[in-house]
Amino acid sequence: MTNIPQPLEPTPHESYALFYETVNIGEQLGHLEYRVTEEMLHKYCSTVEYWQSGYVNLAIREFHQVLSNKYGHINLTSCSRNDYYYRPPIIDRRVQVSGWIRDKYISDGIQYLVVGTLAIDDIGTEILKTQETFSLGINPPPHQSIADVESQPIQQLPALEKRIEKHTWNLFKHFNREFEIGDLEPMTEQETGNLLAFTYAHELLTETYGMNFLKGGLLNVVFCNSLLPDQTCTISAEVNRISEVSERTRTDLKILVKRQDDVLAASGKATILIPSPIT
Repeated sequence: MTNIPQPLEPTPHESYALFYETVNIGEQLGHLEYRVTEEMLHKYCSTVEYWQSGYVNLAIREFHQVLSNKYGHINLTSCSRNDYYYRPPIIDRRVQVSGWIRDKYISDGIQYLVVGTLAIDDIGTEILKTQETFSLGINPPPHQSIADVESQPIQQLPALEKRIEKHTWNLFKHFNREFEIGDLEPMTEQETGNLLAFTYAHELLTETYGMNFLKGGLLNVVFCNSLLPDQTCTISAEVNRISEVSERTRTDLKILVKRQDDVLAASGKATILIPSPIT
């Protein structure tokens, strides 16, 4: 009896190519919904030791969830993230997240997706608008920085130093699974380090600008090298420009996140209007 050969499973590279061809710019992605509880907020704030932030969204990685809710689990590498903040979510309200494909492109042979998300609560209050750029597969982040332009700083903010304990790392990595949000897949090691870098940059800006940042701030970060557990990182920021916009003071900053080995983990830019137009 002749054995009939079985079709070969597509390689990861072939699977990514098929997926990349399948998605379309402007396409709506899966819906994500969860309730923000006191326990969830406390767990998030205690995990990252950042008590002023109400944005549990920073640990939930909504941009990944809306993609996996439609296409299943896909290995992705976070390259950059751009957030605009409306107001932190309110306890005991449900957060509803919609997502769509903003763009897709190929650079140096690597396929990229740009995913946009908008989070609102169950009475229609806007919370957070995010744009995340991924490469398909597990790849080193692009060697680029959005904060490397030489400029004369006007002001240097006090630096923030954070110790990344292994316990902190694991809680953050499994945050979705603990609260049963989305596909329950834990973050990769690289994504965990990237999003912690983003969270720490968020903390530094909140410590300085408070509600003017949490309600109306813009933060744009490129990931360079992932943070690592059981290490210390330093987050620094300098004011590069102050201007007047519609009777408000606009402050533009450059942000750097460095590991204890002096390797750049992330670089970014932020814009804050004072007073915030939505405070």
